[in-house]
Amino acid sequence: GYYQPERGFGKVWRERPGVRAALGWGLTDEVGFTATIQDFTGGQVWRDVERGRFMVLFNSGAYQLLQEPPAPSQPTPTGG
Repeated sequence: GYYQPERGFGKVWRERPGVRAALGWGLTDEVGFTATIQDFTGGQVWRDVERGRFMVLFNSGAYQLLQEPPAPSQPTPTGG
């Protein structure tokens, strides 16, 4: 089935037919996340704290999804 957006975004989606027409219905349930956001000249970078992902949102309307690299492994201490 299809899903209607919830929370604050759902309000915009329901009350603005242009937004609803442009995006359509969701294919899965809405998923919230905690983000840190940094502005830069060309747009914004959102870091999804729980999932280790970055979303680069460009002022042009384009976007790019990036995965945070894994933490470097720590050397195992040796006894001496």
